[in-house]
Amino acid sequence: MMITGFILVDETEKSYLMLAFYDDSFTEGHKKLTDIAHAHNTNIILQLVYVGLNVMNDPTEVAVLAPSAIENLNTQVIPKEISLKEIKNAQSKFAEAALRAKDAGCETLKYMRHMAFLSQFMMPYYNRGNDLYGGSASNKARMILETYEKIRKSVGKDYPIWIKINVTYSITDGVSFSMSYIYVMDCQILHISTNSMPCKIQKFARFFGVFFCLLSVF
Repeated sequence: MMITGFILVDETEKSYLMLAFYDDSFTEGHKKLTDIAHAHNTNIILQLVYVGLNVMNDPTEVAVLAPSAIENLNTQVIPKEISLKEIKNAQSKFAEAALRAKDAGCETLKYMRHMAFLSQFMMPYYNRGNDLYGGSASNKARMILETYEKIRKSVGKDYPIWIKINVTYSITDGVSFSMSYIYVMDCQILHISTNSMPCKIQKFARFFGVFFCLLSVF
């Protein structure tokens, strides 16, 4: 089994040094990747991501969205608080990318990741809202559940879906999630994870990650 790195679902974040699948122009490349994996009797799983406030380069190049306009502890960037229309658009982006992944021959897909957009809704520090997507634990979980339902409707009832649940973070008010909310979902696999790296170390890790990525290109 091979799990890819993070795959961007929204073109507005295309300046990030990541793979992407936000439109059909990427389909041929992903099919080549799945064909190579299948030629070696290996299944392939795509990790879909909307980065949000966890920016890794010049934030002036993109529209940085987050649950609340709260400073990112890693980058000191203050994002724009996401609107309801933008929430629905982000959910649709996940669903569209998921269907492309299925059509490209990927066996399954995974969504949510450390500190990225969906996870930020579950974090009291970054989600200060008192609307449908903030306040209570059930409201904070709404974004993840609705995104899942969009993906499920897009790929069909039998296509395997993983969800990565982060249960701890290295910051105060880092997580607020009851696993009981996941039980209403019919995802096939839960990936229980944690993010224990202090923010300052994360900055250096992110810098070296981009550095080695550039080395691989040149």
